Amino acid sequence: MNKNHIKNTLKKLPYLKQVFLERDQLRIERDRLKAERDQSQRLVAQEIRYDMPEAGEVFLVWRINGWRVVPEENRPARTMVKDAVMHTQMARIAPRSESIYSRG
Repeated sequence: MNKNHIKNTLKKLPYLKQVFLERDQLRIERDRLKAERDQSQRLVAQEIRYDMPEAGEVFLVWRINGWRVVPEENRPARTMVKDAVMHTQMARIAPRSESIYSRG
């Protein structure tokens, strides 16, 4: 390599760094969008019933896919996040004497 080639390469470094940064940012954004699309396509509805007449309130404590928190727009109603875990209050679907709770 001659000195001129090295000088020209060094002059291009800021530009090349910018190209690589933009490429990496595009790759990250592409992967994020793919993950969101995959996640939204894999959501399923699930009804969970809990039977315990002496219960006052019942909460389902949960996470999904490696114990991750679901985005807010995908969470059931009455779900809150505490310490990176979702807590969904279950709804009573039977008279108090039966105390059957459901979330679905």
